[in-house]
Amino acid sequence: MERELESSKVALTLKPDFNLHDAFKIFDHNHYGYISIADLRDGLAAIGVFPTSEEADLVFKRYDSDLNLRINFHEFSSAFLS
Repeated sequence: MERELESSKVALTLKPDFNLHDAFKIFDHNHYGYISIADLRDGLAAIGVFPTSEEADLVFKRYDSDLNLRINFHEFSSAFLS
């Protein structure tokens, strides 16, 4: 699952129309400045992706560096760095 997440991340960033700020806004629709697990699920569902609880937890395990169960823009950005 780790490899699949990494491959998906790289494929997304290579798309010519990818914009990190716009991507963050898909998930932070309330403009709180962070993404919760529910926001992650809602944002992905809006684009037709339905992660399992295990997959959503993996995203937070890898990228929520301050362990507050929220992903801010800095953490979100680092998720897309190789």
